[in-house]
Amino acid sequence: SREQTVRYGTHQAGLIRWNGEELPLDRLTLESVLRHDGFEVVSMDLAFPNSRIQARGRLNNFDAPRLNFSASSEVDCEQLAPFGMPASGKAKISLDGVGTPGALKLSGTVSSDRLTVAGLRSEATTARVEYDQESQVLRIKELSTGVFSGTMRASGQIDTGNRGTDSALLVEVAHADVRQAASALGWKIPLP
Repeated sequence: SREQTVRYGTHQAGLIRWNGEELPLDRLTLESVLRHDGFEVVSMDLAFPNSRIQARGRLNNFDAPRLNFSASSEVDCEQLAPFGMPASGKAKISLDGVGTPGALKLSGTVSSDRLTVAGLRSEATTARVEYDQESQVLRIKELSTGVFSGTMRASGQIDTGNRGTDSALLVEVAHADVRQAASALGWKIPLP
Protein backbone atom coordinates (compact mmCIF):
# COMPACT_ATOMS: atom_id res chain seq x y z
CA SER A 1 0.00 0.00 0.00
CA ARG A 2 2.34 2.67 -1.29
CA GLU A 3 1.19 6.27 -1.04
CA GLN A 4 2.65 9.38 -2.54
CA THR A 5 1.81 12.67 -0.80
CA VAL A 6 2.09 15.87 -2.80
CA ARG A 7 2.09 19.29 -1.18
CA TYR A 8 2.10 22.40 -3.32
CA GLY A 9 1.85 26.07 -2.52
CA THR A 10 2.49 29.30 -4.33
CA HIS A 11 5.01 31.72 -2.87
CA GLN A 12 3.74 34.79 -4.69
CA ALA A 13 0.57 36.09 -6.33
CA GLY A 14 -0.20 35.16 -9.92
CA LEU A 15 -2.95 34.92 -12.53
CA ILE A 16 -5.39 32.27 -13.68
CA ARG A 17 -6.05 32.52 -17.42
CA TRP A 18 -9.13 30.98 -18.97
CA ASN A 19 -10.78 31.66 -22.34
CA GLY A 20 -8.67 34.76 -22.80
CA GLU A 21 -9.66 36.23 -19.43
CA GLU A 22 -7.47 36.68 -16.36
CA LEU A 23 -8.28 36.37 -12.68
CA PRO A 24 -5.72 37.48 -10.06
CA LEU A 25 -4.71 34.73 -7.63
CA ASP A 26 -3.25 35.60 -4.23
CA ARG A 27 -2.45 32.06 -3.05
CA LEU A 28 -2.89 28.39 -3.89
CA THR A 29 -2.18 25.51 -1.52
CA LEU A 30 -2.81 21.86 -2.23
CA GLU A 31 -2.22 18.65 -0.32
CA SER A 32 -3.03 15.42 -2.13
CA VAL A 33 -2.34 11.71 -1.78
CA LEU A 34 -1.94 9.25 -4.65
CA ARG A 35 -2.69 5.65 -3.71
CA HIS A 36 -2.65 2.45 -5.74
CA ASP A 37 -6.47 2.44 -5.81
CA GLY A 38 -7.33 6.15 -5.86
CA PHE A 39 -6.48 9.79 -5.46
CA GLU A 40 -7.41 12.14 -2.63
CA VAL A 41 -7.31 15.91 -2.42
CA VAL A 42 -6.86 16.30 1.33
CA SER A 43 -7.18 20.07 1.04
CA MET A 44 -7.10 22.72 -1.64
CA ASP A 45 -7.29 26.43 -0.89
CA LEU A 46 -7.49 29.13 -3.56
CA ALA A 47 -7.36 32.73 -2.35
CA PHE A 48 -8.29 35.58 -4.68
CA PRO A 49 -8.71 39.26 -3.87
CA ASN A 50 -11.92 39.32 -1.76
CA SER A 51 -12.74 35.64 -2.52
CA ARG A 52 -11.74 32.20 -1.34
CA ILE A 53 -12.46 28.63 -2.46
CA GLN A 54 -11.70 25.53 -0.37
CA ALA A 55 -12.17 21.96 -1.59
CA ARG A 56 -11.48 18.36 -0.71
CA GLY A 57 -12.39 15.10 -2.32
CA ARG A 58 -11.54 11.60 -3.33
CA LEU A 59 -11.50 9.46 -6.45
CA ASN A 60 -11.77 5.80 -5.49
CA ASN A 61 -11.00 2.80 -7.69
CA PHE A 62 -9.37 3.79 -10.96
CA ASP A 63 -10.98 0.77 -12.71
CA ALA A 64 -14.55 1.80 -11.78
CA PRO A 65 -14.11 5.41 -10.64
CA ARG A 66 -16.28 6.83 -7.90
CA LEU A 67 -16.05 10.46 -6.75
CA ASN A 68 -16.86 12.07 -3.43
CA PHE A 69 -16.03 15.77 -3.04
CA SER A 70 -17.03 19.02 -1.38
CA ALA A 71 -16.18 22.65 -1.98
CA SER A 72 -17.08 25.86 -0.21
CA SER A 73 -16.42 29.43 -1.15
CA GLU A 74 -16.93 33.06 -0.32
CA VAL A 75 -17.05 34.87 -3.64
CA ASP A 76 -16.92 38.52 -4.62
CA CYS A 77 -19.26 38.17 -7.61
CA GLU A 78 -17.80 41.18 -9.44
CA GLN A 79 -14.73 39.04 -10.12
CA LEU A 80 -16.93 36.77 -12.28
CA ALA A 81 -17.95 39.56 -14.71
CA PRO A 82 -15.08 38.90 -17.16
CA PHE A 83 -16.33 35.30 -17.44
CA GLY A 84 -19.80 36.30 -18.65
CA MET A 85 -21.55 36.54 -15.29
CA PRO A 86 -22.74 40.12 -14.77
CA ALA A 87 -23.10 40.11 -10.98
CA SER A 88 -22.10 42.06 -7.90
CA GLY A 89 -22.22 41.37 -4.20
CA LYS A 90 -20.74 38.63 -2.06
CA ALA A 91 -22.06 35.07 -1.94
CA LYS A 92 -21.30 31.98 0.12
CA ILE A 93 -21.53 28.88 -2.02
CA SER A 94 -21.12 25.21 -1.12
CA LEU A 95 -21.19 22.18 -3.39
CA ASP A 96 -21.07 18.47 -2.59
CA GLY A 97 -20.89 15.66 -5.12
CA VAL A 98 -20.92 11.88 -5.06
CA GLY A 99 -21.14 9.19 -7.72
CA THR A 100 -19.45 7.99 -10.86
CA PRO A 101 -18.10 10.48 -13.42
CA GLY A 102 -21.16 9.93 -15.68
CA ALA A 103 -23.75 9.84 -12.91
CA LEU A 104 -22.90 12.45 -10.32
CA LYS A 105 -25.38 13.63 -7.74
CA LEU A 106 -24.70 17.23 -6.72
CA SER A 107 -26.16 19.32 -3.93
CA GLY A 108 -25.41 22.94 -3.27
CA THR A 109 -26.33 26.00 -1.29
CA VAL A 110 -26.01 29.71 -1.98
CA SER A 111 -26.53 32.56 0.45
CA SER A 112 -26.00 36.29 0.15
CA ASP A 113 -27.07 39.40 2.04
CA ARG A 114 -27.19 41.46 -1.17
CA LEU A 115 -26.73 40.23 -4.71
CA THR A 116 -27.23 41.81 -8.14
CA VAL A 117 -27.40 39.50 -11.16
CA ALA A 118 -27.97 40.86 -14.69
CA GLY A 119 -29.14 44.15 -13.17
CA LEU A 120 -31.72 42.55 -10.84
CA ARG A 121 -30.98 43.37 -7.18
CA SER A 122 -31.99 41.06 -4.35
CA GLU A 123 -31.68 41.09 -0.59
CA ALA A 124 -31.12 38.14 1.78
CA THR A 125 -30.95 35.33 -0.78
CA THR A 126 -30.76 31.65 0.17
CA ALA A 127 -31.01 28.64 -2.12
CA ARG A 128 -30.69 24.86 -1.82
CA VAL A 129 -30.49 22.85 -5.03
CA GLU A 130 -29.77 19.29 -6.13
CA TYR A 131 -28.78 17.99 -9.56
CA ASP A 132 -28.84 14.39 -10.73
CA GLN A 133 -26.58 14.02 -13.78
CA GLU A 134 -28.12 10.69 -14.76
CA SER A 135 -31.74 11.92 -14.87
CA GLN A 136 -30.64 15.47 -15.79
CA VAL A 137 -33.10 16.93 -13.27
CA LEU A 138 -32.38 20.07 -11.27
CA ARG A 139 -34.36 20.18 -8.03
CA ILE A 140 -34.82 23.55 -6.38
CA LYS A 141 -35.40 22.51 -2.79
CA GLU A 142 -35.65 26.10 -1.60
CA LEU A 143 -35.10 29.53 -3.09
CA SER A 144 -35.89 32.59 -1.02
CA THR A 145 -34.95 36.17 -1.76
CA GLY A 146 -35.97 39.72 -1.07
CA VAL A 147 -36.81 41.39 -4.36
CA PHE A 148 -38.81 44.48 -5.45
CA SER A 149 -39.32 45.45 -1.76
CA GLY A 150 -41.05 42.10 -1.16
CA THR A 151 -40.14 38.44 -0.93
CA MET A 152 -40.01 35.65 -3.47
CA ARG A 153 -39.95 31.93 -2.71
CA ALA A 154 -39.61 29.14 -5.24
CA SER A 155 -39.29 25.37 -5.31
CA GLY A 156 -39.69 22.63 -7.87
CA GLN A 157 -37.80 20.69 -10.50
CA ILE A 158 -36.54 21.39 -13.99
CA ASP A 159 -35.75 18.73 -16.61
CA THR A 160 -32.49 20.00 -18.15
CA GLY A 161 -32.39 17.21 -20.76
CA ASN A 162 -34.98 15.59 -22.97
CA ARG A 163 -35.78 12.71 -20.64
CA GLY A 164 -39.52 13.32 -20.37
CA THR A 165 -39.44 14.28 -16.70
CA ASP A 166 -42.13 16.80 -15.83
CA SER A 167 -40.77 20.22 -14.99
CA ALA A 168 -42.73 22.11 -12.36
CA LEU A 169 -41.85 25.29 -10.52
CA LEU A 170 -43.87 26.94 -7.78
CA VAL A 171 -43.08 30.64 -7.38
CA GLU A 172 -44.65 32.79 -4.68
CA VAL A 173 -44.15 36.56 -4.54
CA ALA A 174 -45.46 38.54 -1.58
CA HIS A 175 -45.57 42.28 -0.87
CA ALA A 176 -43.58 43.17 -4.00
CA ASP A 177 -43.77 46.63 -5.54
CA VAL A 178 -45.21 46.08 -9.03
CA ARG A 179 -43.74 49.36 -10.30
CA GLN A 180 -40.23 48.30 -9.29
CA ALA A 181 -40.70 44.91 -10.97
CA ALA A 182 -42.06 46.44 -14.19
CA SER A 183 -39.23 48.97 -14.34
CA ALA A 184 -36.51 46.39 -13.68
CA LEU A 185 -37.91 44.00 -16.28
CA GLY A 186 -38.47 46.73 -18.89
CA TRP A 187 -42.22 46.26 -18.99
CA LYS A 188 -44.55 49.07 -20.00
CA ILE A 189 -47.57 48.60 -17.77
CA PRO A 190 -50.02 51.44 -17.22
CA LEU A 191 -50.38 51.67 -13.47
CA PRO A 192 -52.71 53.99 -11.55
